[in-house]
Amino acid sequence: MHLIASYRLDMVHNVRWMPEVRKRRRSLETRLSVSLRQEQHDALEEIAEANHVTTAWVVRLACDQLIDDYRSGQLTLPIYRVLT
Repeated sequence: MHLIASYRLDMVHNVRWMPEVRKRRRSLETRLSVSLRQEQHDALEEIAEANHVTTAWVVRLACDQLIDDYRSGQLTLPIYRVLT
């Protein structure tokens, strides 16, 4: 994990050194864009709010559980979408 220190421009426009050091995550994460039905999105937001986490956190947890189920043989395949 990289640490970066920051400078801050305060209200009187003086640059001052911020002694706090904030952590910056390495860019090892991959971004994914997914379209959801409105009811799916609403359900994810409800779960997130009830558990005081972000919607992204809930989605990552669901992905982890899907992968674990697949790897352990508990997920019935094939998973496919019926085209209409």
